[in-house]
Order: sequence, then structure tokens, then C-alpha cells
Amino acid sequence: MLSTGLRQYLSSVAFKASLYPGQVATFASASMAAFRGPRQDLIEERLKKAFPQLTHLEVTNESHGRKEDESHFHVVVVSSEFDGLKPIARHRLVNTAVSEEDGTLGFHSVRITAKAPSQWEANPIAPDAPKCSGGDGIPKR
Repeated sequence: MLSTGLRQYLSSVAFKASLYPGQVATFASASMAAFRGPRQDLIEERLKKAFPQLTHLEVTNESHGRKEDESHFHVVVVSSEFDGLKPIARHRLVNTAVSEEDGTLGFHSVRITAKAPSQWEANPIAPDAPKCSGGDGIPKR
């Protein structure tokens, strides 16, 4: 029997694709399928450029309030470039990849799930987002 979280995750995936060596699958949640903003596209472009060994990529707009604000994102990055690296090193690489030239984020926050391919194959699920306390002043809807 599937857990509630897994069932919700699987029902939110807009499409699934088989991967062959060198292919990258980009997933988007069904709730965000209607809106893809320029910031989301830029994040995907930067991650694909930074990680040529990428085998799986998900960039999800988790902004509360209006999705068009593009303020909060969750990225799932699976790449063999993460083999042997500790989670903090993987997160630093991803954070650097999505940051502006001056090292700042061009948006409020990014939640990172970064795994090596063997880790993703063993557990292809990203952890649930923590409850947001509305630290940016916008109450969660």
C-alpha cells in the first residue's frame, strides 16, 4: 500500500519518461503545468549547464500566494557529479548554479534535493516540504 505522501506525489507528476544514457527527464507538477515563468526556465537552464552529467531534473514553483511571483522553488537534481560528495557539498554546487553572478539568489528561496544516480534509483522520492511560516510576509494559502 502506498503512503499518502507517495500517492500525492505520484498524482501530481505531469508526465513520466524512460531514461536512456544521456537523456534528461524534466518533470513539472500538474498544479504548475499551467504556469511556467521565466525564472523557472532560467533555473532549469543554469542547472543543465552546470551539471552535464544530469540524469533527472525537476524544478517546481512552490511559491505561495500567486505562482507568478516565482519566489520559492524546489529543485531535484540527479547527477553522477554528486557521486562521493556529502549532501552539503551537493547543495553548495546546486546553490552556486542557480545563483546570480554576485552570489545572491534572484528569488526568495530554493529547496534542494541533490542525489547521485544510485541514491535516486534506491529512493526516487524527494522529501516533503516543511511547513512554511510565511517568513516573507505573505501568509500561506
